Amino acid sequence: MRRILALSATVVAVSLLLTGCSIPTLPAKLLSALQPTARFYQQKVVWEDCDNGMSCAMIHAPLDWKHPAAGSIELAMVKHPATGTKKGSLLVDPGGPGGSGGDLVYYGLDDAVDPTLQKNFDVIGFDPRGVGQSTPVTCLSDAKLDDFLYGITPGEVGSDAWVAAKTTQAKAFARACEKQSGALLAHLDATSVARDMDLERALLREEKLDYLGYSYGSFLGTLYAGLYPKRVGHLVLDGALDPWNLSHPGDSDYVDAPVNTEQEEAFEHELKAFLGACLRGEERAIGTGGCSFTGTLSTALTDVTTLLQDADEHPLTAADGRLLGSSTLASAIMADLYDSSQWQDLNDLFTRVKHGDASTAFASSDNYNSRADDGSYYDNSAVSNLAIGCLEYGSDDDPTAMKDVANALEQAAPVLGKYDAYGDILCGQWPYGPADFPPPVRARGAAPILVIGTTGDPATPYGDAVALAKQLDSGVLLTLNGDGHTAYNKGNTCIDDAVDRYLLTGKVTAAQCD
Repeated sequence: MRRILALSATVVAVSLLLTGCSIPTLPAKLLSALQPTARFYQQKVVWEDCDNGMSCAMIHAPLDWKHPAAGSIELAMVKHPATGTKKGSLLVDPGGPGGSGGDLVYYGLDDAVDPTLQKNFDVIGFDPRGVGQSTPVTCLSDAKLDDFLYGITPGEVGSDAWVAAKTTQAKAFARACEKQSGALLAHLDATSVARDMDLERALLREEKLDYLGYSYGSFLGTLYAGLYPKRVGHLVLDGALDPWNLSHPGDSDYVDAPVNTEQEEAFEHELKAFLGACLRGEERAIGTGGCSFTGTLSTALTDVTTLLQDADEHPLTAADGRLLGSSTLASAIMADLYDSSQWQDLNDLFTRVKHGDASTAFASSDNYNSRADDGSYYDNSAVSNLAIGCLEYGSDDDPTAMKDVANALEQAAPVLGKYDAYGDILCGQWPYGPADFPPPVRARGAAPILVIGTTGDPATPYGDAVALAKQLDSGVLLTLNGDGHTAYNKGNTCIDDAVDRYLLTGKVTAAQCD
Protein backbone atom coordinates (compact mmCIF):
# COMPACT_ATOMS: atom_id res chain seq x y z
CA MET A 1 0.00 0.00 0.00
CA ARG A 2 1.49 3.33 -0.99
CA ARG A 3 0.88 6.73 0.42
CA ILE A 4 -0.32 9.00 -2.39
CA LEU A 5 1.19 12.34 -1.50
CA ALA A 6 0.51 15.49 -3.45
CA LEU A 7 2.98 17.98 -2.01
CA SER A 8 6.30 16.97 -0.51
CA ALA A 9 7.84 20.15 0.96
CA THR A 10 9.38 19.46 4.36
CA VAL A 11 7.86 21.57 7.11
CA VAL A 12 8.89 22.20 10.69
CA ALA A 13 6.06 21.41 13.07
CA VAL A 14 5.00 23.86 15.76
CA SER A 15 1.90 23.89 17.91
CA LEU A 16 -0.99 25.74 16.30
CA LEU A 17 -3.15 27.84 18.58
CA LEU A 18 -6.57 26.26 18.35
CA THR A 19 -9.68 27.08 20.28
CA GLY A 20 -12.81 25.25 21.31
CA CYS A 21 -16.41 25.95 20.36
CA SER A 22 -19.60 27.10 22.01
CA ILE A 23 -23.12 26.21 20.92
CA PRO A 24 -25.67 29.00 20.35
CA THR A 25 -29.42 28.53 20.19
CA LEU A 26 -31.08 27.97 16.82
CA PRO A 27 -34.74 28.45 15.90
CA ALA A 28 -36.80 25.35 16.72
CA LYS A 29 -37.75 24.76 13.06
CA LEU A 30 -34.12 24.75 11.92
CA LEU A 31 -33.04 22.74 14.93
CA SER A 32 -35.58 20.06 14.07
CA ALA A 33 -34.39 19.94 10.47
CA LEU A 34 -30.80 19.42 11.56
CA GLN A 35 -31.46 16.69 14.11
CA PRO A 36 -29.66 14.54 15.11
CA THR A 37 -26.56 16.49 14.03
CA ALA A 38 -27.93 19.87 15.14
CA ARG A 39 -25.39 20.46 17.88
CA PHE A 40 -22.57 20.15 15.39
CA TYR A 41 -24.08 22.36 12.71
CA GLN A 42 -25.02 25.09 15.19
CA GLN A 43 -21.65 25.38 16.93
CA LYS A 44 -19.88 28.71 16.81
CA VAL A 45 -16.44 28.81 15.18
CA VAL A 46 -13.97 30.95 17.12
CA TRP A 47 -10.95 31.97 15.06
CA GLU A 48 -7.74 32.96 16.82
CA ASP A 49 -4.62 34.54 15.42
CA CYS A 50 -1.86 31.93 14.99
CA ASP A 51 0.85 34.08 13.34
CA ASN A 52 1.97 34.20 9.71
CA GLY A 53 -1.19 36.20 9.01
CA MET A 54 -3.23 33.08 9.71
CA SER A 55 -6.20 32.30 11.91
CA CYS A 56 -6.82 28.89 13.48
CA ALA A 57 -9.91 27.21 14.86
CA MET A 58 -11.07 23.88 16.17
CA ILE A 59 -14.54 22.49 15.55
CA HIS A 60 -16.32 19.34 16.66
CA ALA A 61 -17.74 16.59 14.45
CA PRO A 62 -19.42 13.27 15.21
CA LEU A 63 -17.06 10.38 15.70
CA ASP A 64 -19.61 8.28 13.81
CA TRP A 65 -21.87 10.14 11.39
CA LYS A 66 -24.32 7.22 11.43
CA HIS A 67 -24.64 7.56 15.20
CA PRO A 68 -23.87 11.22 15.95
CA ALA A 69 -24.79 10.92 19.63
CA ALA A 70 -22.02 8.37 20.19
CA GLY A 71 -19.27 10.91 20.78
CA SER A 72 -17.29 13.59 19.00
CA ILE A 73 -13.87 14.36 17.62
CA GLU A 74 -12.01 17.62 16.95
CA LEU A 75 -11.21 18.96 13.48
CA ALA A 76 -8.55 21.63 12.98
CA MET A 77 -8.78 24.41 10.40
CA VAL A 78 -6.29 27.09 9.35
CA LYS A 79 -7.40 30.19 7.44
CA HIS A 80 -5.42 32.61 5.31
CA PRO A 81 -7.73 35.59 4.75
CA ALA A 82 -8.21 36.89 1.22
CA THR A 83 -5.65 39.58 0.43
CA GLY A 84 -8.18 41.43 -1.75
CA THR A 85 -11.94 41.46 -2.03
CA LYS A 86 -13.18 38.14 -0.70
CA LYS A 87 -15.17 36.05 -3.16
CA GLY A 88 -15.68 33.16 -0.78
CA SER A 89 -13.91 30.38 1.11
CA LEU A 90 -11.77 27.80 -0.66
CA LEU A 91 -11.14 24.52 1.15
CA VAL A 92 -7.89 22.77 0.19
CA ASP A 93 -6.55 19.29 0.91
CA PRO A 94 -3.07 17.98 0.00
CA GLY A 95 -3.94 14.30 -0.26
CA GLY A 96 -2.11 11.41 1.32
CA PRO A 97 -4.23 9.98 2.78
CA GLY A 98 -2.90 11.48 5.97
CA GLY A 99 -1.73 14.85 4.63
CA SER A 100 -2.40 17.93 6.73
CA GLY A 101 -4.30 20.71 5.00
CA GLY A 102 -3.56 22.94 7.96
CA ASP A 103 0.19 22.52 7.48
CA LEU A 104 -0.20 22.99 3.73
CA VAL A 105 -1.79 26.42 4.20
CA TYR A 106 0.25 27.48 7.24
CA TYR A 107 3.68 26.51 5.90
CA GLY A 108 3.18 26.17 2.15
CA LEU A 109 0.46 28.60 1.08
CA ASP A 110 2.31 29.51 -2.11
CA ASP A 111 2.56 25.82 -2.98
CA ALA A 112 -1.13 25.30 -2.34
CA VAL A 113 -2.60 28.19 -4.35
CA ASP A 114 -1.28 31.02 -6.51
CA PRO A 115 -1.56 34.77 -5.72
CA THR A 116 -4.78 35.09 -7.74
CA LEU A 117 -6.60 32.65 -5.48
CA GLN A 118 -4.98 34.11 -2.37
CA LYS A 119 -6.39 37.51 -3.36
CA ASN A 120 -9.95 36.32 -3.96
CA PHE A 121 -10.52 33.59 -1.37
CA ASP A 122 -10.14 32.88 2.28
CA VAL A 123 -7.96 29.79 1.82
CA ILE A 124 -8.92 27.16 4.39
CA GLY A 125 -6.70 24.19 5.15
CA PHE A 126 -8.23 21.44 7.25
CA ASP A 127 -6.78 18.38 8.90
CA PRO A 128 -8.99 15.37 8.13
CA ARG A 129 -10.10 13.20 11.03
CA GLY A 130 -7.19 11.22 12.42
CA VAL A 131 -4.64 13.62 10.96
CA GLY A 132 -2.35 16.27 12.40
CA GLN A 133 -3.97 18.73 14.80
CA SER A 134 -7.39 17.07 14.48
CA THR A 135 -8.08 14.15 16.83
CA PRO A 136 -5.11 12.08 15.68
CA VAL A 137 -4.25 8.46 15.10
CA THR A 138 -1.43 7.53 17.47
CA CYS A 139 0.43 4.24 17.56
CA LEU A 140 4.07 4.11 18.61
CA SER A 141 6.83 6.17 20.13
CA ASP A 142 9.18 7.77 17.61
CA ALA A 143 11.90 5.22 18.31
CA LYS A 144 9.54 2.28 17.83
CA LEU A 145 8.09 3.86 14.69
CA ASP A 146 11.66 4.05 13.36
CA ASP A 147 11.99 0.32 13.89
CA PHE A 148 8.67 -0.36 12.16
CA LEU A 149 9.28 1.87 9.13
CA TYR A 150 13.01 1.39 8.61
CA GLY A 151 13.91 -1.95 10.14
CA ILE A 152 15.18 -4.66 7.80
CA THR A 153 12.97 -7.74 7.89
CA PRO A 154 15.04 -10.96 7.76
CA GLY A 155 14.76 -13.15 4.70
CA GLU A 156 14.21 -12.54 1.01
CA VAL A 157 11.27 -10.26 0.21
CA GLY A 158 8.19 -12.45 -0.25
CA SER A 159 9.71 -15.63 1.20
CA ASP A 160 7.81 -17.57 3.85
CA ALA A 161 10.26 -16.49 6.54
CA TRP A 162 10.00 -12.84 5.48
CA VAL A 163 6.18 -12.94 5.45
CA ALA A 164 6.13 -14.58 8.88
CA ALA A 165 8.42 -11.91 10.34
CA LYS A 166 6.40 -9.14 8.69
CA THR A 167 3.20 -10.60 10.14
CA THR A 168 4.65 -10.54 13.65
CA GLN A 169 5.63 -6.88 13.19
CA ALA A 170 2.19 -6.05 11.79
CA LYS A 171 0.36 -7.65 14.72
CA ALA A 172 2.36 -5.60 17.21
CA PHE A 173 1.81 -2.38 15.25
CA ALA A 174 -1.95 -2.96 14.88
CA ARG A 175 -2.32 -3.74 18.60
CA ALA A 176 -0.44 -0.56 19.50
CA CYS A 177 -2.62 1.56 17.23
CA GLU A 178 -5.80 0.09 18.66
CA LYS A 179 -4.60 0.62 22.22
CA GLN A 180 -3.61 4.24 21.60
CA SER A 181 -6.38 5.33 19.18
CA GLY A 182 -9.37 3.17 20.08
CA ALA A 183 -12.65 3.53 18.19
CA LEU A 184 -11.30 6.40 16.08
CA LEU A 185 -9.68 3.75 13.87
CA ALA A 186 -13.13 2.61 12.75
CA HIS A 187 -14.19 6.06 11.50
CA LEU A 188 -11.37 7.40 9.33
CA ASP A 189 -12.95 6.56 5.98
CA ALA A 190 -13.24 9.07 3.14
CA THR A 191 -17.04 9.16 3.29
CA SER A 192 -16.86 10.37 6.89
CA VAL A 193 -14.31 13.02 5.86
CA ALA A 194 -16.62 14.18 3.05
CA ARG A 195 -19.39 14.64 5.63
CA ASP A 196 -16.92 16.61 7.78
CA MET A 197 -16.26 18.83 4.76
CA ASP A 198 -19.95 19.67 4.51
CA LEU A 199 -19.97 20.58 8.19
CA GLU A 200 -16.99 22.86 7.54
CA ARG A 201 -18.78 24.42 4.57
CA ALA A 202 -21.81 25.17 6.70
CA LEU A 203 -19.78 26.60 9.58
CA LEU A 204 -17.90 28.82 7.11
CA ARG A 205 -21.36 30.09 6.11
CA GLU A 206 -20.96 29.09 2.48
CA GLU A 207 -24.04 27.97 0.56
CA LYS A 208 -21.90 25.79 -1.72
CA LEU A 209 -18.45 24.27 -1.43
CA ASP A 210 -15.49 25.60 -3.38
CA TYR A 211 -12.70 23.07 -3.08
CA LEU A 212 -9.22 22.26 -4.37
CA GLY A 213 -8.20 18.68 -3.67
CA TYR A 214 -4.86 17.17 -4.65
CA SER A 215 -4.37 13.42 -5.20
CA TYR A 216 -6.28 11.52 -2.47
CA GLY A 217 -7.88 14.88 -1.79
CA SER A 218 -9.53 14.54 -5.20
CA PHE A 219 -11.21 11.37 -3.91
CA LEU A 220 -12.59 13.33 -0.96
CA GLY A 221 -13.97 15.91 -3.36
CA THR A 222 -15.51 13.21 -5.54
CA LEU A 223 -17.30 11.65 -2.56
CA TYR A 224 -18.50 15.09 -1.46
CA ALA A 225 -20.05 15.63 -4.89
CA GLY A 226 -21.74 12.24 -4.65
CA LEU A 227 -23.22 12.98 -1.23
CA TYR A 228 -24.13 16.63 -1.83
CA PRO A 229 -24.37 17.31 -5.58
CA LYS A 230 -26.55 20.39 -5.10
CA ARG A 231 -23.98 21.89 -2.73
CA VAL A 232 -21.14 21.67 -5.26
CA GLY A 233 -19.80 25.10 -6.08
CA HIS A 234 -16.47 24.81 -7.90
CA LEU A 235 -14.53 21.57 -7.31
CA VAL A 236 -11.00 21.07 -8.64
CA LEU A 237 -9.79 17.45 -8.50
CA ASP A 238 -6.06 17.57 -9.34
CA GLY A 239 -4.04 14.38 -9.72
CA ALA A 240 -7.41 12.71 -9.87
CA LEU A 241 -7.80 9.40 -8.06
CA ASP A 242 -10.49 7.06 -9.34
CA PRO A 243 -10.50 3.81 -7.31
CA TRP A 244 -13.31 2.45 -9.49
CA ASN A 245 -11.08 2.62 -12.60
CA LEU A 246 -9.34 -0.75 -12.65
CA SER A 247 -6.92 -1.97 -15.28
CA HIS A 248 -9.12 -5.02 -15.74
CA PRO A 249 -11.97 -4.23 -18.16
CA GLY A 250 -15.40 -5.00 -16.79
CA ASP A 251 -14.42 -4.85 -13.13
CA SER A 252 -16.35 -2.16 -11.27
CA ASP A 253 -16.17 -3.40 -7.68
CA TYR A 254 -12.97 -1.98 -6.26
CA VAL A 255 -12.85 -4.16 -3.17
CA ASP A 256 -13.42 -7.53 -4.83
CA ALA A 257 -11.68 -6.94 -8.17
CA PRO A 258 -8.19 -8.23 -9.06
CA VAL A 259 -5.16 -6.14 -8.23
CA ASN A 260 -4.81 -2.85 -10.04
CA THR A 261 -1.36 -2.68 -11.62
CA GLU A 262 -1.70 0.79 -13.14
CA GLN A 263 0.09 2.65 -10.35
CA GLU A 264 3.04 0.25 -10.38
CA GLU A 265 3.29 0.56 -14.15
CA ALA A 266 3.21 4.35 -13.83
CA PHE A 267 6.05 4.44 -11.30
CA GLU A 268 8.11 2.09 -13.47
CA HIS A 269 7.39 4.32 -16.48
CA GLU A 270 8.64 7.36 -14.58
CA LEU A 271 11.76 5.48 -13.48
CA LYS A 272 12.47 4.74 -17.13
CA ALA A 273 11.78 8.38 -18.03
CA PHE A 274 14.27 9.52 -15.40
CA LEU A 275 16.93 7.03 -16.46
CA GLY A 276 16.49 7.97 -20.11
CA ALA A 277 16.89 11.66 -19.34
CA CYS A 278 19.88 10.88 -17.12
CA LEU A 279 21.63 8.79 -19.78
CA ARG A 280 21.01 11.53 -22.36
CA GLY A 281 22.65 14.06 -20.06
CA GLU A 282 19.55 16.23 -19.67
CA GLU A 283 19.96 18.98 -17.08
CA ARG A 284 16.60 18.26 -15.44
CA ALA A 285 17.98 14.85 -14.42
CA ILE A 286 21.65 15.51 -13.70
CA GLY A 287 21.99 19.24 -13.07
CA THR A 288 25.58 20.29 -13.66
CA GLY A 289 27.04 16.88 -12.82
CA GLY A 290 27.08 13.54 -14.56
CA CYS A 291 24.62 10.69 -14.74
CA SER A 292 24.94 8.00 -12.08
CA PHE A 293 24.46 5.34 -14.80
CA THR A 294 26.13 4.45 -18.06
CA GLY A 295 25.21 2.25 -20.99
CA THR A 296 21.68 1.58 -22.15
CA LEU A 297 18.31 1.93 -20.47
CA SER A 298 18.21 -1.83 -20.05
CA THR A 299 21.54 -1.96 -18.24
CA ALA A 300 20.54 0.99 -16.04
CA LEU A 301 17.36 -0.80 -14.98
CA THR A 302 19.42 -3.87 -14.17
CA ASP A 303 21.74 -1.69 -12.08
CA VAL A 304 18.81 -0.35 -10.06
CA THR A 305 17.53 -3.89 -9.49
CA THR A 306 20.98 -4.93 -8.26
CA LEU A 307 21.19 -1.96 -5.89
CA LEU A 308 17.87 -2.95 -4.33
CA GLN A 309 18.91 -6.59 -3.96
CA ASP A 310 22.27 -5.63 -2.44
CA ALA A 311 20.56 -3.33 0.07
CA ASP A 312 19.32 -6.29 2.09
CA GLU A 313 22.41 -8.44 1.68
CA HIS A 314 24.87 -5.61 2.41
CA PRO A 315 22.90 -2.70 3.93
CA LEU A 316 24.59 0.68 4.14
CA THR A 317 24.81 2.34 7.54
CA ALA A 318 23.67 5.93 8.03
CA ALA A 319 25.36 8.37 10.39
CA ASP A 320 22.62 7.79 12.98
CA GLY A 321 23.14 4.02 12.85
CA ARG A 322 20.10 3.09 10.77
CA LEU A 323 20.59 0.46 8.08
CA LEU A 324 19.41 1.09 4.53
CA GLY A 325 17.39 -1.95 3.42
CA SER A 326 15.62 -2.55 0.14
CA SER A 327 12.21 -1.37 1.35
CA THR A 328 13.58 1.98 2.50
CA LEU A 329 15.65 2.38 -0.66
CA ALA A 330 12.64 1.57 -2.84
CA SER A 331 10.44 4.07 -0.99
CA ALA A 332 13.14 6.74 -1.36
CA ILE A 333 13.34 6.11 -5.12
CA MET A 334 9.56 6.27 -5.48
CA ALA A 335 9.37 9.46 -3.41
CA ASP A 336 11.77 11.20 -5.81
CA LEU A 337 9.73 10.00 -8.79
CA TYR A 338 6.66 11.97 -7.68
CA ASP A 339 7.89 15.10 -9.43
CA SER A 340 10.45 15.60 -12.18
CA SER A 341 11.79 18.57 -10.18
CA GLN A 342 13.22 15.93 -7.82
CA TRP A 343 15.07 13.99 -10.51
CA GLN A 344 18.40 15.65 -9.72
CA ASP A 345 17.97 14.52 -6.11
CA LEU A 346 17.29 11.00 -7.39
CA ASN A 347 20.46 11.07 -9.48
CA ASP A 348 22.38 12.17 -6.39
CA LEU A 349 20.74 9.37 -4.39
CA PHE A 350 21.92 6.73 -6.85
CA THR A 351 25.41 8.23 -7.07
CA ARG A 352 25.84 8.24 -3.31
CA VAL A 353 24.42 4.75 -2.76
CA LYS A 354 26.83 3.40 -5.35
CA HIS A 355 29.65 4.97 -3.32
CA GLY A 356 28.41 3.53 -0.03
CA ASP A 357 26.67 6.69 1.22
CA ALA A 358 23.09 6.24 2.49
CA SER A 359 22.50 9.87 3.48
CA THR A 360 20.49 11.06 0.47
CA ALA A 361 18.36 7.93 0.41
CA PHE A 362 17.46 8.36 4.06
CA ALA A 363 16.82 12.09 3.53
CA SER A 364 14.31 11.29 0.80
CA SER A 365 12.60 8.55 2.78
CA ASP A 366 12.56 10.69 5.92
CA ASN A 367 10.91 13.54 4.05
CA TYR A 368 8.30 11.08 2.76
CA ASN A 369 7.64 9.82 6.30
CA SER A 370 7.72 13.29 7.96
CA ARG A 371 10.75 12.36 10.04
CA ALA A 372 13.03 15.13 11.32
CA ASP A 373 16.82 14.93 11.55
CA ASP A 374 16.67 14.40 15.30
CA GLY A 375 14.54 11.26 14.92
CA SER A 376 11.23 12.86 15.87
CA TYR A 377 8.21 12.85 13.59
CA TYR A 378 6.71 16.26 12.98
CA ASP A 379 3.31 14.88 12.04
CA ASN A 380 1.46 11.58 12.11
CA SER A 381 1.04 11.19 8.34
CA ALA A 382 2.91 7.88 8.18
CA VAL A 383 0.64 6.11 10.68
CA SER A 384 -2.59 7.85 9.66
CA ASN A 385 -1.94 6.84 6.05
CA LEU A 386 -1.69 3.19 7.05
CA ALA A 387 -4.73 3.39 9.31
CA ILE A 388 -6.90 5.00 6.65
CA GLY A 389 -5.75 2.63 3.93
CA CYS A 390 -6.36 -0.51 5.96
CA LEU A 391 -9.79 0.69 7.05
CA GLU A 392 -10.94 1.66 3.57
CA TYR A 393 -9.58 -1.15 1.45
CA GLY A 394 -9.33 -4.10 3.79
CA SER A 395 -7.11 -7.00 2.77
CA ASP A 396 -6.75 -10.54 1.63
CA ASP A 397 -3.93 -11.75 3.84
CA ASP A 398 -3.94 -15.31 2.55
CA PRO A 399 -0.25 -16.00 1.74
CA THR A 400 -1.06 -17.53 -1.65
CA ALA A 401 -3.23 -14.56 -2.61
CA MET A 402 -0.53 -12.11 -1.53
CA LYS A 403 2.08 -13.90 -3.60
CA ASP A 404 -0.25 -13.84 -6.60
CA VAL A 405 -0.57 -10.08 -6.14
CA ALA A 406 3.20 -9.75 -5.81
CA ASN A 407 3.73 -11.71 -9.01
CA ALA A 408 1.23 -9.53 -10.88
CA LEU A 409 2.89 -6.35 -9.63
CA GLU A 410 6.36 -7.62 -10.43
CA GLN A 411 5.29 -8.49 -13.97
CA ALA A 412 3.84 -4.99 -14.37
CA ALA A 413 6.86 -3.31 -12.74
CA PRO A 414 9.87 -5.65 -12.70
CA VAL A 415 12.13 -3.26 -10.75
CA LEU A 416 9.85 -1.68 -8.13
CA GLY A 417 6.66 -3.74 -8.10
CA LYS A 418 7.45 -6.33 -5.45
CA TYR A 419 8.39 -3.67 -2.89
CA ASP A 420 4.79 -2.45 -2.86
CA ALA A 421 3.16 -5.86 -2.88
CA TYR A 422 2.63 -6.87 0.74
CA GLY A 423 0.48 -4.16 2.31
CA ASP A 424 -2.12 -6.81 3.05
CA ILE A 425 0.15 -8.21 5.75
CA LEU A 426 -0.53 -5.18 7.92
CA CYS A 427 -4.15 -4.74 6.89
CA GLY A 428 -4.80 -8.40 7.60
CA GLN A 429 -4.05 -7.67 11.26
CA TRP A 430 -6.09 -4.48 11.39
CA PRO A 431 -8.86 -4.41 14.02
CA TYR A 432 -11.36 -2.56 11.79
CA GLY A 433 -12.45 -2.63 8.18
CA PRO A 434 -12.99 -2.78 5.43
CA ALA A 435 -15.40 0.14 5.56
CA ASP A 436 -18.37 0.12 3.21
CA PHE A 437 -16.78 1.25 -0.02
CA PRO A 438 -18.99 3.71 -1.92
CA PRO A 439 -20.35 2.85 -5.36
CA PRO A 440 -19.07 4.83 -8.35
CA VAL A 441 -19.99 8.50 -8.01
CA ARG A 442 -21.98 10.22 -10.78
CA ALA A 443 -22.95 13.39 -8.90
CA ARG A 444 -26.06 13.96 -10.98
CA GLY A 445 -27.18 17.57 -10.83
CA ALA A 446 -23.82 18.95 -9.70
CA ALA A 447 -22.30 22.04 -11.30
CA PRO A 448 -19.31 21.41 -13.60
CA ILE A 449 -16.42 19.69 -11.82
CA LEU A 450 -12.85 20.19 -13.07
CA VAL A 451 -10.78 16.98 -13.21
CA ILE A 452 -7.04 17.35 -13.85
CA GLY A 453 -4.68 14.59 -14.98
CA THR A 454 -1.01 14.55 -15.94
CA THR A 455 0.04 12.06 -18.59
CA GLY A 456 3.23 11.11 -16.72
CA ASP A 457 1.80 11.06 -13.20
CA PRO A 458 3.26 8.05 -11.34
CA ALA A 459 1.06 8.15 -8.24
CA THR A 460 -2.39 8.69 -9.76
CA PRO A 461 -2.07 7.48 -13.35
CA TYR A 462 -3.60 9.61 -16.09
CA GLY A 463 -6.17 6.92 -16.85
CA ASP A 464 -7.80 7.69 -13.50
CA ALA A 465 -8.47 11.29 -14.52
CA VAL A 466 -9.86 10.23 -17.89
CA ALA A 467 -12.17 7.68 -16.29
CA LEU A 468 -13.32 9.99 -13.49
CA ALA A 469 -14.14 12.84 -15.86
CA LYS A 470 -16.30 10.43 -17.87
CA GLN A 471 -17.88 8.91 -14.79
CA LEU A 472 -18.98 12.24 -13.29
CA ASP A 473 -22.08 13.60 -15.01
CA SER A 474 -20.58 17.10 -15.05
CA GLY A 475 -16.87 16.18 -15.15
CA VAL A 476 -14.58 18.24 -17.40
CA LEU A 477 -11.07 16.91 -18.14
CA LEU A 478 -8.03 19.19 -18.13
CA THR A 479 -4.85 17.41 -19.28
CA LEU A 480 -1.20 18.30 -18.66
CA ASN A 481 1.12 16.56 -21.10
CA GLY A 482 4.14 16.08 -18.87
CA ASP A 483 5.66 14.35 -15.86
CA GLY A 484 4.99 14.53 -12.15
CA HIS A 485 2.20 14.20 -9.62
CA THR A 486 -0.48 16.92 -9.79
CA ALA A 487 -0.43 19.86 -12.18
CA TYR A 488 -1.77 23.09 -10.70
CA ASN A 489 0.54 25.87 -9.47
CA LYS A 490 3.70 24.24 -10.80
CA GLY A 491 4.58 26.76 -13.46
CA ASN A 492 2.33 25.74 -16.35
CA THR A 493 0.40 28.88 -17.30
CA CYS A 494 -2.18 26.96 -19.30
CA ILE A 495 -3.14 24.83 -16.28
CA ASP A 496 -2.97 27.66 -13.77
CA ASP A 497 -5.09 30.04 -15.84
CA ALA A 498 -7.73 27.36 -16.44
CA VAL A 499 -8.00 26.54 -12.73
CA ASP A 500 -8.11 30.19 -11.64
CA ARG A 501 -10.73 31.06 -14.24
CA TYR A 502 -12.90 28.12 -13.20
CA LEU A 503 -12.72 28.88 -9.48
CA LEU A 504 -13.43 32.56 -10.06
CA THR A 505 -16.12 32.35 -12.74
CA GLY A 506 -17.24 28.73 -13.07
CA LYS A 507 -16.25 28.75 -16.74
CA VAL A 508 -14.46 25.58 -17.81
CA THR A 509 -13.77 23.66 -21.00
CA ALA A 510 -11.86 20.47 -21.67
CA ALA A 511 -8.30 21.26 -22.75
CA GLN A 512 -4.81 19.90 -23.31
CA CYS A 513 -1.83 21.79 -21.90
CA ASP A 514 1.82 21.26 -22.82
